Amino acid sequence: MPKTTNTKISAKATNKRPPAKKVNKLFLNVEALPEIMTVNDMKEFTGYGINQCYAHCRKNQFKVIRNGKSYFIIKDSFLSWFKGETLSEAEAELTH
Repeated sequence: MPKTTNTKISAKATNKRPPAKKVNKLFLNVEALPEIMTVNDMKEFTGYGINQCYAHCRKNQFKVIRNGKSYFIIKDSFLSWFKGETLSEAEAELTH
């Protein structure tokens, strides 16, 4: 006959929940964003992954300044894109 061990499973072990997702409170306020953002700023604000942020920068969906391998994002253009406007609509607003 197989040998059985007397093990107790605690209530804590059976009712464990995964830890809650941490919310970055740095950029919950739009006014807290810098006028010229980095890709990491975009990542923190949107919650996207870093690779997805770089992909959006390469698609020219908002105004981006590229210096070597670095991308710098214009806040007004980015926020217009984030609200669902196209680049041409955002440029029209900036000129008025």
